[in-house]
Amino acid sequence: MVASIMSKYIVFTDLDGTLLDRNTYAFDKTLPYLEGLKNRGVPVVFCSAKTRAEQEIYRKISGIRDPFIVENGNAVFIEDNYFDFRYPHDQEREGYWVLEYGVSYQLIREALQGVRSAIGVDFVGYGDLSTVEVASATGLEIKEAELAKRREYEETITTQFEALDLEKLQQALHSRGLRFTRGGRFFSVSSHTDKGRAVQSLSMLFRRAYGSIITIGIGDSWNDVSMLSLVDIAFLVQQPGETWEEIDLDRVIKVDGVGPLGWVNIAKHLLERV
Repeated sequence: MVASIMSKYIVFTDLDGTLLDRNTYAFDKTLPYLEGLKNRGVPVVFCSAKTRAEQEIYRKISGIRDPFIVENGNAVFIEDNYFDFRYPHDQEREGYWVLEYGVSYQLIREALQGVRSAIGVDFVGYGDLSTVEVASATGLEIKEAELAKRREYEETITTQFEALDLEKLQQALHSRGLRFTRGGRFFSVSSHTDKGRAVQSLSMLFRRAYGSIITIGIGDSWNDVSMLSLVDIAFLVQQPGETWEEIDLDRVIKVDGVGPLGWVNIAKHLLERV
């Protein structure tokens, strides 16, 4: 076990609209500061709606090897030699120990098909779209869109609903034990889990490894609330228009700067303290 006299910072960060530009997905502005945190020994945990395949690209570019949380908290992937102790996990595959909280993507797709038939509201998810169509809807490059379609636990719904249809869909999903959340641009459907549960589990492992820790959360939208509510210090960056998402969390610190610019301001602050 790693011993530490001082508390160790652990950063949990959203990706789209936070570490990454909401529209271009670029992180050229944040990358130097991300590398700075890595070089100072600060673990940075990606906590995003993005798939494992998508996040692995950003991990490779940045050299980050810390655990990461995929598809809005449905699973945590931890390199198999990351911690020097054993801990409960659900799977060991492709060099990862995996903590799973959600059901499979196939089961989610089957449930959604049943909901379509039951309520008579049509909608489109990534599984209904070609790679080219996902690229068109998201602004991703073709290769990136292919990675976004490699979903393991959660479906992304790209349809924009009228208020009545949206309410019917939410009720139908809830009655089937499914969770329906709005992200920065689209909706997500999964079993009842969220980013917070994954953050809580990982925090326990980090605390076991380092003893005293201080957890930092960085997000931009209300689907980050479960993460932000369970960290010691919660930051909210601005959305386009230089406004902050209206979320019901009194202790969140609102930071100037849209997306990556706000992230950089937070990272600068942290780097002065480690």
